[in-house]
Amino acid sequence: MTRTIDRLQRDHVNIAKLLSVLERELATFDAAGSPDYDIFQSAAEYFLTYPDQGHHVGEDLVYQRLLQRDPAAAQAIGDVQQEHLALARRLQKFAEVLGNVLADVVITRTTVHD
Repeated sequence: MTRTIDRLQRDHVNIAKLLSVLERELATFDAAGSPDYDIFQSAAEYFLTYPDQGHHVGEDLVYQRLLQRDPAAAQAIGDVQQEHLALARRLQKFAEVLGNVLADVVITRTTVHD
């Protein structure tokens, strides 16, 4: 279990770094600059595949163990599976908007930013 938690913590550090890069590129976009769309596209591919294939599996395992050992602590964390589903929906929307931008579909900057 310790290795799983260590891996999850590394994942969270890496995800935070990637989100920071995305925020920097989004700031460039917001300033009417030219962000690196390859970064957006690579991030979308990563977020649409890795979390469900590896990261969320580990989080679900840890959460289930916590639920067995300390239901009150698990309840305080919230519904991890629902959070994963909500995140997946947001990521799908991100990928959809990005696909439209890359296909030169007319779309407002506000929509892209959101």
